[in-house]
Amino acid sequence: MEKYIADKKVLALVALDGKTPAGNKMISVNFVDGTQEAMPEMRFNIISTNEISDASTVQTKIRNHVGSYLLGVLHEFGIKMGEADMVLNSAGDAVNLSYERARDIKWGGISHSMLPLIEVNNVLVENANKDNNGTASSGGKSD
Repeated sequence: MEKYIADKKVLALVALDGKTPAGNKMISVNFVDGTQEAMPEMRFNIISTNEISDASTVQTKIRNHVGSYLLGVLHEFGIKMGEADMVLNSAGDAVNLSYERARDIKWGGISHSMLPLIEVNNVLVENANKDNNGTASSGGKSD
C-alpha cells in the first residue's frame, strides 16, 4: 500500500542506528522525489497516510496526538489546574532554550525553524560530553 506524508510519496523506510532519548527507533523516510527525512518511527506512524494530504493535515495529526500524550503525562504527575500553565510554559521555555543553545553551537545563530527537536538534543548531548557546557534532554525523565 502506498504511503504519503502530506503530498510526498514514500519510496522506502530505512532503519537508522540511532534511537530517541527514550529508546524509540529512528528511521529515514526516502521519498519518490529523491529527498529524505530522518524521524522517529513513532512520528511516521502518526503522520503517514494512504492518500495525498497537505501540511496542515500533518500538523493537525501531530498536534492532536502529542497534545493527548502530554495531557496524559500531566495526569500521571497529578498536575493541578493551577499548575498546568506553569508546567506547560516551563516545557516551552526548555524547548526554546535548548534550541537556542544548539543553534549557537552548531549553526552560529542561524535559525532553522523546521529542525527536529531530536537533532537539537543530539547537538547538546554531543557538546555536553565535550566540555560540559551543553544541557541535554534526558528523554523526558528528570535527573
